Parts: sequence; C-alpha cells; structure tokens
Amino acid sequence: MNIKLITFDWSGVISDDRIPVYGANMQIARDYGKKPVGFKTWLSMTTMNAAEFLKKFGVNEDPEKLFQIYEERFDQLSSNGHPPKIYSDVKETLEYLKERKIRMAILSSHPKKSLEQEAQRYGIANFFQLTLASSRNKIQGLETICRTLQTPPHLTLYIGDSIHDIRAAKKANVKSAAKANHILKLSGYHKEEALRNENPDVFLQTLSELKTVVEKIT
Repeated sequence: MNIKLITFDWSGVISDDRIPVYGANMQIARDYGKKPVGFKTWLSMTTMNAAEFLKKFGVNEDPEKLFQIYEERFDQLSSNGHPPKIYSDVKETLEYLKERKIRMAILSSHPKKSLEQEAQRYGIANFFQLTLASSRNKIQGLETICRTLQTPPHLTLYIGDSIHDIRAAKKANVKSAAKANHILKLSGYHKEEALRNENPDVFLQTLSELKTVVEKIT
C-alpha cells in the first residue's frame, strides 16, 4: 500500500473532546424534552455529526440551527472547565510523518472555529496542508482534499475513530485506518469490535502505531 497523503479526523483521533461533546449534546437533548443517556450509551450512538445524532435521538429541528446551537454549547463547556485535550502521542507522530515527507490534512465535523483554536493551542496547526472542519459530508470532504492536494484517492489514507469514518473512506475510494480504544481506557468514540467489523485497511490502538506501520504503507 503506497500512501502519500494522510488525512485525520479530529475528535477522538487528534483531540479528546468527548466530555464537552457529550455535554453539549445532552444539554440540547434536555432543551428539546429528551431524556439524557449515559456517557457510554451515547458513545455507542454517535453519528457523523451532532445534528445527525440529535435527529436520531428524536430532536426534530432544522439541522443548520442544531449545528449553531451545538457550537455555542460546545464553546461554553470548553471555556468553563471542560477543555478538549490533545492525545499524548499526537505531536511526535506528526513530526515523524513530516520527516517522512508525508502530506497531512484534517477532515472533521468538529466546529471550524473550535478546531482552529485547539490546533493553535496544541501547537500542531502548521503540520497540515489543508484543514476542512464543520464537515457535513465526509465523502465529499475526502474528495475535495484529494482534488485540492492533487493526490489520487488510492494514495490517500483517512484515519477515523468511528464506523462512519471508515464507511466514508471506502465510499470515497481512499484507504481507511481505524483508531480504536486504548487497551485500558476509551480513547475514541466507537469500540474496537465495531471498527474491526468495518474491515479498515489499517487498525491502530494508538496514533503512535503509525510510526511502526508507516514502512508498510509508504
């Protein structure tokens, strides 16, 4: 497998933002008269973005309005004691890939403003040749990234932490990598078994494992 471009999902892959994301979703659910669910139950129910999850949860509202409300709630929670945190192995992994001259991009449904602020705070913004945030359609997003960075899909790897990321990669004809839970604690959104059932091209317990498999994918 020859890879020239690696595209990363943000939440659950680069940034651990599950607590404020969960909180924002449950606040909105309560506002619309829905009974909140526990954290682990919510993780198993997560979809491509907040609007899709809330619709699945029974919240009938215009998706664009839900996106706006979600961004506001997420920002509030992030600024008041629940900030997202970068995973400990991210920066060294990005530095390794940069040394290998592999181009990198971000594709995420995470709010654009929040993602850009987090990237700057983490000190990793300059690693990426292209960042697409607030994504509504990751299949189209992957196609846009390949076209913009002039890299064929078969030379592109997309790393995500949900079954929806793996499915989007396959539909966009790019290679897929699943970043699953850490052995001792949850790190991403979907469990290892669910991700393995999607048959990703690469399976990662931690992002740093890219350093040990990169010889096989480049």
